[in-house]
Amino acid sequence: MRNKTYILHVLVVILFLQFSCSNKPNGDEKIVFLKLQGKKYDQLWLRSEYLTLEKPYSNGEIAVPLAFEIAGESEDGYNWKFVIPDSLHNKHIDSYAIKKQPFDFDTRTEGFIAFSISKKNCMIPTFEVENEKIIIEGTFEQGTTISYADDDIAHILTDTFVLAPTFEYDIFNIEITEEISKTSIGIYLNFPEFGKIPKENYPEELAKRIDYVKKHPNSEFLFKLFVSGGKYETKEDMKLVFDQFSKELKESETGMYFQKYLTEIVLPITLDTVRIRNTATNLFEPVINDNSKYTLVIFSASWCGPCHGQIPLLKDIYKELSSKMEIVYISIDREEDVNIWNELMKKESIPWRSLIATDIQKKGLNMEYNIEGIPHSILIYPDGKQEIIDVRINSDRERLYQLLNK
Repeated sequence: MRNKTYILHVLVVILFLQFSCSNKPNGDEKIVFLKLQGKKYDQLWLRSEYLTLEKPYSNGEIAVPLAFEIAGESEDGYNWKFVIPDSLHNKHIDSYAIKKQPFDFDTRTEGFIAFSISKKNCMIPTFEVENEKIIIEGTFEQGTTISYADDDIAHILTDTFVLAPTFEYDIFNIEITEEISKTSIGIYLNFPEFGKIPKENYPEELAKRIDYVKKHPNSEFLFKLFVSGGKYETKEDMKLVFDQFSKELKESETGMYFQKYLTEIVLPITLDTVRIRNTATNLFEPVINDNSKYTLVIFSASWCGPCHGQIPLLKDIYKELSSKMEIVYISIDREEDVNIWNELMKKESIPWRSLIATDIQKKGLNMEYNIEGIPHSILIYPDGKQEIIDVRINSDRERLYQLLNK
C-alpha cells in the first residue's frame, strides 16, 4: 500500500502546546467544519506546526518547529468544529491534520484521518485553510483504515526522539464539489501526481501540468507543490509551468527566488571533485580526505532539529568505526551564519570535520544528488561507489556496520 499511496504528511513535533477553543469565534478566527459519516469519534484534534526563532547561541537565531493541537467540539461524534484562534494567523502555518489518537509510546503509533476519492489510489491527510472557513464532508467505509510505517521520519515529541513511527489513517471518501475543488484537498486529489513529473510520455505530462496551473493560477498550495518537487527536463519547461501562476504568486518572495533560479546557470557538482571551505580553518579542502577509507558525508544545518537529534548516534558510530570510515559535515547554513554553526560544533564537541558550502555549491550538489531534506547522508566507498545511508534507521545502521566490519 505504501508504494501505491501518495501521501503529503509532515508531522515533526518538538514542543507540544494545546489550545482549548470553546468560545464563539470572532471575525478574525478561522473555522474547520468536519462532517463525517460511517464512523463516530469521542475526540478529535486539529493539529499543525509552525516555526519560531529562538536564540540558543550568542551569535544568532535558530528556527524551531512548534506543534499545537486544537481540541474539536462535537455533540454527536460525527459533526465537528475546530476554531483556529487569530493568535495563530501570523505563524506561517503550512497545513493542518485531523488527529484521532494521541501518540502511543508502546507501539510508536499515532492516528489520523485522511481523505480520498472513491476508486482513486491516493489520499491526503493534511490540508490548508485558505479562507475564513472550510467544510469537509466524508464517508468512512469498513476496511479503509491503513497503517503507514515510515522509516524515513524522525518523530519528535517535546524532548523525546522517536524513530520509524507508524501512522494509522482512517480514510474518508469525499465528493469533489466545486467548493472543495478549489481547496488544497481537491487540488491534490484531482491530480496527485502533479509534484512528480514522470519521464514516460514527458511532453503529454508537461502539457497536463501547464493546463492544471491555468485552472488554478492563484493556488498557493499548487505553487508550493511546483517549487518543491518535480523533475523537469529543462528550466525552459519549468518556466512554461511557472508562467501560468498569478502575478501575485510569481512576485512573492518564493516566486522571486524561483525566478532567480530559473535564470541562473548551475552545473552539477560531485563530492569527489569539489573543494569546500573548512569552518575551523577557513581553507578550501576536498570532501574526501582518505580514499582508502569509507566517507560518510552528512548534510546538516544549525537550525535543523532532527539533525541535532542524530548527533548521539553519529558519535557512537564515529567512536566504533573511525578507523575504517571518516565522517564529514557539510553545512547548508548561510555563509554569514558560520559562527552559529561553529558554536553548535563546539557545544556538541563534534570530533569530525565540518565544511560549509557556498550558495552555488549547494545548488550544484543538490542538482547532482537531489537533496530534498536534511539530515541527508551519503556513504562514499573507497572505490567511489555511493549510497544513501540514514543512521536514524535501524536497518541502515546495521548495513553500515556490516559493510565496515567485513
